Amino acid sequence: MEEEIALSKSTWYLCCFLHTQKSAIDELMAMGMQQSPALLFLLYSLQQLRGLALKRFSTTLEEEESIEGYRTDIYLREEKAIKEHFAMHQQLEVDRKVRADAFAEYQENERLIYRMFCDSHMCLESGLHPYECGDVNECCTWMMTREFLKVS
Repeated sequence: MEEEIALSKSTWYLCCFLHTQKSAIDELMAMGMQQSPALLFLLYSLQQLRGLALKRFSTTLEEEESIEGYRTDIYLREEKAIKEHFAMHQQLEVDRKVRADAFAEYQENERLIYRMFCDSHMCLESGLHPYECGDVNECCTWMMTREFLKVS
């Protein structure tokens, strides 16, 4: 950790020196040294560091606040969208359950009506009076069926 801090300080001192002494890079190049990839990478890194420092120093407080406000706005919109998505998903599940329950009730009613219809036909075929069947609903269904058969 201490080595990293020392390297960072040394790099900043070197950047400041190279910034004040514009001809230092030219003099290093004029010495006739072969440019190694490590030296080129060092020069490239120093140039990037210099550009970053200049950009940081040239950014005004208003620009930084504007950028931070923009990031905050995006973050809040994202949170709101996530909450809305979650709420819609929950509402969708509730709606699906309600519709499934309504459909199951509809199917049960349809089965009950069909069973009553079949029972009333059995009464007719057996020749029993509807009241002899024992179930008022069956008798009502039997009477409705009988009226339907007369009309048909």
